[in-house]
Amino acid sequence: ADLQRDAAVNVAYADTDADDYVSVSGTAALVDDAAKKRELWSKMNEAWFPGGPDDPDVALVRVDITHADYWQAKDSKITQIAKMAKAALTGEPPRDMGEHGRVEMR
Repeated sequence: ADLQRDAAVNVAYADTDADDYVSVSGTAALVDDAAKKRELWSKMNEAWFPGGPDDPDVALVRVDITHADYWQAKDSKITQIAKMAKAALTGEPPRDMGEHGRVEMR
């Protein structure tokens, strides 16, 4: 019901140990494919969906990506905190916090 009201979505991933972050934005749609549900199913999913891949609450969602952003920090956590503290004190955004990029899809 939420996707029918507004199909705009964001999927985010963070690997905090490596300081790698990805944010993907796009348009979502439900996919009705029972075979794909069974293919992707793992035993761990049963903690949330005890009815298995045929549980009526299980859904596949396809995201057609419009753009994605990524960040990769290169400094240690202490250096990052020091840069953020300086930014908070000066009111200036932190600079050189690592690599950031954007990929636009067509």
